[in-house]
Amino acid sequence: MFRSLILSLLLFGLLLGTQAQNCEEKLKQAQQSFDEGRIRKVEPILSKCLENGFTKDQKIRAYKLLAKTYIYLDRQADADTIVLKILGEDPDQKSDPEADPKEYVVKFSTFKTIPVLSLGASGGFNRSYLNILFYNSTDNISTQSSRDEKQANYTYPLGLQGGITAEIYPFERARIGFQGLASIRLYNYADDNLQETFTQSFTESQFWLELPIYFKYFFKSNDFKLRPYGAVGGTANILLTSTIISGNLKSESAQEVELASVDVKSIRKNFYPSLLLELGARYKLNTANFIFAGIRYNMGFSDMATAKTFYQVPELESIQYIDNDFTMQNYSLSVGYIREFYKAKRVK
Repeated sequence: MFRSLILSLLLFGLLLGTQAQNCEEKLKQAQQSFDEGRIRKVEPILSKCLENGFTKDQKIRAYKLLAKTYIYLDRQADADTIVLKILGEDPDQKSDPEADPKEYVVKFSTFKTIPVLSLGASGGFNRSYLNILFYNSTDNISTQSSRDEKQANYTYPLGLQGGITAEIYPFERARIGFQGLASIRLYNYADDNLQETFTQSFTESQFWLELPIYFKYFFKSNDFKLRPYGAVGGTANILLTSTIISGNLKSESAQEVELASVDVKSIRKNFYPSLLLELGARYKLNTANFIFAGIRYNMGFSDMATAKTFYQVPELESIQYIDNDFTMQNYSLSVGYIREFYKAKRVK
């Protein structure tokens, strides 16, 4: 069965190659007829391969020849239709004033392609930071120096994010974007001198669904392939899980207390809007295909901690941790791929 499948694929490939070669001959024959003034023969020669047989490059060449034929036959509406088909196959197609007839150049100049939608995907890394609004602790932290010392005990490992993007194009340099992202955010807390006796530490892992909406603007660039941009918007952050993935309380005189997988979502704000700012650049690979990289800042304003009592999560009492009041800031670096979709239209 495997041999039959391989043989079928080889025969299919051979058939496609033969068909493309035959259509190349038809294209040369049509070009010769056009050059010799037998213009009315061009369309019949090309018709069968235009229905099925031309490669993309051959089809564009055939459409260009057919458009010129219709122009000379004064079939202007048919020529318009064919130019739209050329731009549908390749939005970057241009006429060549040096090689193309003047009538064709003029005809082509009355049409343009505009991007109307792009779809893409991205992924990358993020790092979250906590802005402490108020310190709650079993320690005496009434002085500024003790508050600063507490703040220094937070560290921020890298997290991950990834998702999909859709952008619409209100005008040439502007985009309105919508994203759906999943992200993991992490932070560590450690106090090496709790009550001058204990060492306290934990790691919190949060899993978010992020729904950004933004306005993006592309700046002028001398390189038509590389386009820098800036974006501003807002993000609806929806907290799906928040877990203490490891925590402990140690001392020389007492038994160590360890925590693992403690759900603390109940003391976190589950819906957390934030301001979005981004700078980045997009690079054009070829027609309709782009890669991009961007640095984004999400700034939260409200208190993430929602505990109404110090030990609303009983497990935290075992390590003597009292939750601080804080806002969350997040920086991310993303790279991704975007495909644009175009619409060809007449402009004159």
